[in-house]
Amino acid sequence: MLPFLLSGLLSLLPLVQGQDINSFPQQYPGIPNDDYIFNSSNQQQWQNYYRVNVTSLPNATECTMPSSFAGNVPVNRPGIQNDTLFFWALETSPGSLTNASSNEPWMVWLNGGPGSSSLVGLFFEHGPCLIADNFSLAANPFSIHHLADIFYVDQPVGTGYSTASKKGYIPNEDQMGEDFMGFLANLVEIFPSLKTRPFYLIGEILHVHIDTKHAYEGTYIPYITKTYFGMENPPVQLKHFAIGDGSMGSIEEFEDATMVAVLETYPQLIDYDIDVYKYFREQLHLCGYDLNLTFPQTTSLPTLRPEFIGFASIEDENILSTSAIRKNSRSKNMDIFRKMVKGQNNLSKRDVQTEQRKRQFQAEVNALKRSPSSFIARRDLSGRANGTIDPFYECQLLDEVIDYALNFTEPWNECQVLPDKRTVDAIHAPQSSTNVFGDPSPAPIVFFSELATNSSQRGVSWTFFSGQADFLVASMSTIATIQNTTFGGTRGFTKPPGTAWYGQDGQLAGVVHQERNVSFLLFQGAGHLLSQWQPNHYQTAIREFVLGNNTNGSMDASGNLIGTPFALSHAFNIQAEDDPIFTGSGTTLGSTTWPSATIASWNSAIAPFITNTPTAGSNPKNGFVPLGSGISLGSLLCQCLLMAGALMFVY
Repeated sequence: MLPFLLSGLLSLLPLVQGQDINSFPQQYPGIPNDDYIFNSSNQQQWQNYYRVNVTSLPNATECTMPSSFAGNVPVNRPGIQNDTLFFWALETSPGSLTNASSNEPWMVWLNGGPGSSSLVGLFFEHGPCLIADNFSLAANPFSIHHLADIFYVDQPVGTGYSTASKKGYIPNEDQMGEDFMGFLANLVEIFPSLKTRPFYLIGEILHVHIDTKHAYEGTYIPYITKTYFGMENPPVQLKHFAIGDGSMGSIEEFEDATMVAVLETYPQLIDYDIDVYKYFREQLHLCGYDLNLTFPQTTSLPTLRPEFIGFASIEDENILSTSAIRKNSRSKNMDIFRKMVKGQNNLSKRDVQTEQRKRQFQAEVNALKRSPSSFIARRDLSGRANGTIDPFYECQLLDEVIDYALNFTEPWNECQVLPDKRTVDAIHAPQSSTNVFGDPSPAPIVFFSELATNSSQRGVSWTFFSGQADFLVASMSTIATIQNTTFGGTRGFTKPPGTAWYGQDGQLAGVVHQERNVSFLLFQGAGHLLSQWQPNHYQTAIREFVLGNNTNGSMDASGNLIGTPFALSHAFNIQAEDDPIFTGSGTTLGSTTWPSATIASWNSAIAPFITNTPTAGSNPKNGFVPLGSGISLGSLLCQCLLMAGALMFVY
């Protein structure tokens, strides 16, 4: 049975001025007024208008949606029409959202993207009805709407079911923050109790690496919080924000500087080949991406070398370096992508993203096949740099690792999900969508210490989540951001993460550390999209560490950690188990395992590189923080895979 959603899933962020697509909110029967004017005299009418008739949702027989509201709300940007944000709000119990006297907490969920619909979180991660591996619906007993009223919001304007006029796309993240506050100002007129109820802003990224600078829930939430602190009378009462799988620093930090630590934890990516590992380790060092993390952090982390440097005008490829031509080709692929989303060709999104990569590698593989004596299946170091930065990739180590794994370790496949118009009507969503790229805003890390100061003064606490097997945004980058931020008068954590936390099932869930209103949680057995891998533990984390006040992993008055110590090895790392790689789309189609002798040889060869154990004051070589649990590599390569029973939809 086809699922009953979802148009916004494949949306991408419109951030370029001059976009030539105009979208507008759909006006359904019963709308109180055409001008979207909200006040106390018509709030009941608007509540009735936005209420979702769950019986009209098609193909939802296996799972019943709770009482909910959905539709588009303007952002109130002066001089701009049609700019709205789409929301789908779930009540924790009937009437909990419309109860004007409630003082219970409420949440907003944002998927990052760039520009991913938050319906991804609703229907693939932690909502009450999830799309199962066979594309049917399944009830989710760990839905986080049981904890508090929650709004799933498509943003910025033009993302998913949210709309934007031709001149209304955001030019930068500051405008995004202002738009979001305008949306909240209208929302609290529709649901007045939200003005005074404690507000929790939560989100994560869906995908990052499509010629962008940021992992967008690591960007959206800090910029929204920054805007909030700059308002004299904000429309809501922010209590806490939580970011999962998000980057607050540079693309070099969250994509490239983590790669050696990833390979140390998941050598399946490189076929347990120690020479390939040494190659990437050398490239990391030559690029200057060795992050020196200490607890507390005694010095600020340096600005990392850009992935690409030294290329001239993209109009003249004859004078470009090899890496510049590659980057220029990537930009041309974005032009193809923009045409695709306007219906001008039939390429899939993953095709566009990887088409250039496939062409580049096919030439290399063909050359090797023509010379059998130099061709070794699953392994290729011929022609790569030796003692110098690779001229083709320069320092884009994430792409180089992905390319190597895709071409010399194991192939992966893709999948897609399509919308159902009946659902579009049921949730009062528009019939149009939009999309392009570009963002000139600096990474949020540049204002994080200021944000921390304002948070301390206003009583706003922070939580960061990471998955042990997240390849896109490895937890090293989250810890680096924390260690590079001054909060409570000290730079970073004073002790490395090293306390176990447990799910409501009593099972080990991961590692936690909390200091001075900042918390870090690592999820065992989870890749990208944490709750999709560990729904039980994710619900526990929201209840205990975001909405609640669990002290596990914090320090008592004497500076002693509260909770059960959890020993971590080199680079905060417990080696992942040597599990097979499962492949397939919708069902498991195959798997790859490695001989025990191969694994033993790897363990022996890697030992000299991973002898350090992090302690307070130490500086481990790499700060990746995964735990050992049998997780597959779908999250690592950000493809659509069936891994360990979880279907990953990442583009």
